[in-house]
Amino acid sequence: MYKIGAHLAKRADLYFAEDKKEAVSKVLKAIEAIAKDVGVTQTQLALAWSIATSDTSTAILGFSRTSQIDENMKAI
Repeated sequence: MYKIGAHLAKRADLYFAEDKKEAVSKVLKAIEAIAKDVGVTQTQLALAWSIATSDTSTAILGFSRTSQIDENMKAI
């Protein structure tokens, strides 16, 4: 039987497992530096990249605060 959330735990292990923390940390620091260099937030950079890549057909924006709508729209 399918357990709700089990697939999320497997995906999280790909990035947040103990043996991956150092590599993921380096990537996140690089993203932070690039975003700072171009004058955007990390969220805006990630969203703009996702939309620009040819492998993306649809970007679904999520937010929990209305201020995040404005931040997301600045990436488009």
